[in-house]
Amino acid sequence: ADLPTEQVPSEYHKFAEPTKSLFLWLLDLMAEVVTNEAVNKMSAKNMSIVLSPNLYQINSENPMAALTMAQKIADFTTKMLAGRLREKHGYDARI
Repeated sequence: ADLPTEQVPSEYHKFAEPTKSLFLWLLDLMAEVVTNEAVNKMSAKNMSIVLSPNLYQINSENPMAALTMAQKIADFTTKMLAGRLREKHGYDARI
């Protein structure tokens, strides 16, 4: 489902520890870069596209399946990052 950015924090706060702490640390690290977007041109979407391939490993020999998964992970990461930016930094990621 397409969750509104305002509701994203309620979802990642449901994660169990230590997954929750690690995930929030990663989002905060990414947010640090994105909040300097005016200088570094790294938007939430760009940051997610760059980092998300490092967050999973796909064991499919089907290149279309791999591409589809990469896009879904990037979209998920973008949505989570936008939610964290709004929650912690009051920053509108405009996704």
